[in-house]
Amino acid sequence: MPQTNKKLKVHLTAEQQAELEAVCRKQSVGAAKVRRARILLLSDEDHTDGRRHDWEIAEAAGPTRISPDRSIG
Repeated sequence: MPQTNKKLKVHLTAEQQAELEAVCRKQSVGAAKVRRARILLLSDEDHTDGRRHDWEIAEAAGPTRISPDRSIG
């Protein structure tokens, strides 16, 4: 499947935000799952700080092979 440069917009509900924040706080959850939850939270268009750029998300999420566009898509 060819890659596209299309940016996907993430709009999380308050319930979805709360669930992802809970995943980030749990210690019994795997690191990859926490990283994906953080990427989604940082990608949220409706976040109080506004949606962050991909490079900011990647920097905040830490070293990973999963890029922000692969976690969202």
